[in-house]
Amino acid sequence: MEDGAITTQNMLLAAHALGLGTCWIGSYGSAYEGKVKELLRIPKEKRVLSIISLGYPAESPKSTRKEIEEITFTDSYGRKG
Repeated sequence: MEDGAITTQNMLLAAHALGLGTCWIGSYGSAYEGKVKELLRIPKEKRVLSIISLGYPAESPKSTRKEIEEITFTDSYGRKG
């Protein structure tokens, strides 16, 4: 499971580097995993860990990323460097 998750994450990062938009849809153990397998003709004994939607985004949202100094501490919780 972990290998599949990190593989999915790396695919999302690679797509982003190419200017593509993605969305990771976790299907493992979900209510719709069976329907996905049916639509894609995946054998019943196989599991679907991730589905990735991929395309060129219609818009580019502005970043709301915080500066690293706002979310990190030094040596112990609450201590700013």
